[in-house]
Amino acid sequence: VSCVALPVVSIGKPHPIIGWMFMRRDGKPFVDKDGNEKKAVCKTYSNEKGFVSSPHIVHKIMEYANQDVFWCEGAPDMLAGLSRWPEALFVTNCHGCQESLTQHQAILTGDHRWYFIADADEPGIAGATKRLNELPGQSKNVRICTPPYRVEEKHGKDYRDYLIENKIETPLQGMKFIDEASSEKIRKKREDAEREERQEMHEREVLEAHTTLKKIGCTRSTGPR
Repeated sequence: VSCVALPVVSIGKPHPIIGWMFMRRDGKPFVDKDGNEKKAVCKTYSNEKGFVSSPHIVHKIMEYANQDVFWCEGAPDMLAGLSRWPEALFVTNCHGCQESLTQHQAILTGDHRWYFIADADEPGIAGATKRLNELPGQSKNVRICTPPYRVEEKHGKDYRDYLIENKIETPLQGMKFIDEASSEKIRKKREDAEREERQEMHEREVLEAHTTLKKIGCTRSTGPR
């Protein structure tokens, strides 16, 4: 399969590239052995986690102060931003909007202005809020924003959609900023929904196991009679 490869970068290393993120050139998702679809796959040389961007952007973030850095929800959004503004500081992470960013404290606790550009849906905003909560004392330097679409429960429009549909002059032109109270409310709602989904899945698995045992004539052992 023909793919595009983007470097996965770590901080504070003589050779910062620690792996690669792969995306299919035809835009189709990868499908794993269980049938799960993924837009991108990350392969690193070790157990380290990194973020996805070009090494020159990493250098700028680490070496210079007081910059606007745009953390996108996924590589397609990051590439859409870079295609419009090649010198802007766009980055993303390897494993989706819910990935913890605590391993990136060294870069996130600097004096830059961070903009988490979430998809216009509840999982995206919840993930961005979780990241904000991982950075105590940094809320003045971190803002959450989404494209100005209706916020959906799932699969909302993203930054790439916004750039395709609109001619804007700056990366944040027209974006909708989410205040902390609203984003926290969405995060809690999303956590409750995920908890219910896990409970429903567990109940289905128990029911399926019981049905299977019943079909093959198994009964629970009650010990010697």
